[in-house]
Amino acid sequence: MNNSLFNSLNIEKIVTNLNKILDVANKVVPLYNKVKPIFNNIPTLNSILDLINTENKNDGINSNSSIKTENKKVSNNLPTFFQ
Repeated sequence: MNNSLFNSLNIEKIVTNLNKILDVANKVVPLYNKVKPIFNNIPTLNSILDLINTENKNDGINSNSSIKTENKKVSNNLPTFFQ
């Protein structure tokens, strides 16, 4: 009888821990989906910052300079930044 009580406590602990893991996953996945486009666009941000730094070295911002932009179609419904 003691053995069945021990087994039920182990199952209860396993279920409780799985529930905690699923709660964390339900919070992390949406956060990851929101932050992912920011990390995907870091190279673009770096090129913009490099352009700003080179213009600042040339005694101010040159009003004739332009920033290259590319139009990309995104097939997912996630927000995109710096596009």
